[in-house]
Amino acid sequence: MKKQVSIILQKHKKNMFKIYRDILEKVRGIEFLETNLDEIVPWFNDIFLPSNKVRDNLIEHLNNHKIGTRIIYPPIHKLKPYSNSKTNFVNTDEVSKRGLWLPSSSFLTEDDIIFISDKIKNLIQKE
Repeated sequence: MKKQVSIILQKHKKNMFKIYRDILEKVRGIEFLETNLDEIVPWFNDIFLPSNKVRDNLIEHLNNHKIGTRIIYPPIHKLKPYSNSKTNFVNTDEVSKRGLWLPSSSFLTEDDIIFISDKIKNLIQKE
């Protein structure tokens, strides 16, 4: 039984990612990480936007529609235990500034994902 639930959940997570990607990948300014769904199950649905300003505007826009999102984890090299590091991680900083996790609950329906995606498209196409 436990294995069946895991398989169902994995299929749902993959389908959720496909729906987000199918709707949003053609929207100018939205990028997805290359993801091979034959090899992995995406537990989070992350997108990358042109700038942190666009990302922050999108967060506010989605919050206004009662849609919660979350910025991607901050770069590890900027956390307190690593604060003495003098290494410059340009790519990590850039990804962190532009990345956003979309709602990824296993309870989301296809209609929920379409609704969220439409709200994202509406704002980004205005930017």
